[in-house]
Amino acid sequence: MRKIFLALIFCFLAIPLTAQTIQLKSGRVIEGRITEQTDDYIRVDFRGVSITYYLDEIESIDGKPAQKQTETSIRSRPGPASPQPNRSKNLKESNGDIDTFFEAITELKQNYVERPELKELIYNAMRGMLYSLDPYSRFLTPEDYKELGVATTGEFGGLGIEITMREGVLTIVSPMEDTPAWRAGIQPGDIIAQINQESTQNITLKKAVETLRGKPGTDVSLMIVRPETQEVLEVEITREIIQIQDIRNASILEDNIGYLRIADFRQSTAKDLEIELAKFKRENFAGLIVDVRNNPGGLLTSAIAVSDLFLEEGSTIVSIDGRNQEKISYGAQFSFGKILDIPIIVIINRGSASASEILAGALRDNNRAKLLGETTFGKGSVQSVFPLADGSALLFTTSRYYTPSGISIDKEGIEPDIIVEKERISPSESSYQRLEREEEFDYKKDPKIMRALEVIKKSIQ
Repeated sequence: MRKIFLALIFCFLAIPLTAQTIQLKSGRVIEGRITEQTDDYIRVDFRGVSITYYLDEIESIDGKPAQKQTETSIRSRPGPASPQPNRSKNLKESNGDIDTFFEAITELKQNYVERPELKELIYNAMRGMLYSLDPYSRFLTPEDYKELGVATTGEFGGLGIEITMREGVLTIVSPMEDTPAWRAGIQPGDIIAQINQESTQNITLKKAVETLRGKPGTDVSLMIVRPETQEVLEVEITREIIQIQDIRNASILEDNIGYLRIADFRQSTAKDLEIELAKFKRENFAGLIVDVRNNPGGLLTSAIAVSDLFLEEGSTIVSIDGRNQEKISYGAQFSFGKILDIPIIVIINRGSASASEILAGALRDNNRAKLLGETTFGKGSVQSVFPLADGSALLFTTSRYYTPSGISIDKEGIEPDIIVEKERISPSESSYQRLEREEEFDYKKDPKIMRALEVIKKSIQ
């Protein structure tokens, strides 16, 4: 099914005097300059807006009937595939609404008290359009779309540090091991006072991240203040490709029980998980705790690949059902190295969503794990990305998913087998102090991990 081809592109050239008259079958008449014409459609510069009209909706151009090639000639024409002429019936029926939208854009552009940027008008209209659908659909600017690529691949050019704003001060949470920042001696709690000789006094966290990231091989200079010793350090660090760590705190705790936290589901998550599980195998681990608390999800393919590591061949992992596709079930495949014979506890909470819930549901419904903690978030939908010509994109819901037992957890969440109440956080504890405490990872201070250990110990006795 081809994509709807409605281009909304800002045109910087004024309409020449030789404008042409386009009579639409709807009765509307357009005076504009045709900037592109194919066998299927024309693009018209109409008052600064480039609008695409398909020939099957045009009555005449300058009084002459609109001509369209036959299906046979279109198929046989050499070169890249052209947009197909048979658009959906729904689009034809809504043509009047689309014309109304263009009229509104034109009126705003011509008569608003201050001349608005057409690109911003269109971007904001698309933001509102996607926002009105559901909480997960959104419009992505070209910058947002690039950032989404970083989020899903887990790779970017940078220094390898986690940063936060602590009481308005740009502070390093921790450097990632074996990264440029780590090799430069950056330490947790260091304050970044300057980036490339520019003060960070009023910088936002988003702006700081954008400034610190960059092309691998380029340099960034930092002025570091170390509060403990009052040292002021000036360091120059060369950016490298940084791989975001999705598998964290992987370790054998007690009684040969392994623990690991999955922070996100990206392209490399399953491969990274396999590496850590292989290490556990060498230590003859007898049980496993998988922690997906506060994991917001990620890629559907990643959730399937991670679940596959713990399930027998043929076991259902998840089913997807969308308006434009038949229901599809994804099952575990044959592979060596699966973890099939040890007890597993998956720790969940209200922050476990989407891909985390796919993993939890797949393991529980196939009797491979017990769930411990709190009811999950309840995001049972799948979003797809549709890139647009200018580098922006639409991200919107295209299907819903169902656990192996056939249940949709959308807005409901997955309830744990073993309930452990939400931990109490001191009202005086700042978000940075909490993050710093979590980074220390003392499992004996975590009631959910301790309860999971207790359950697994009983099952392996």
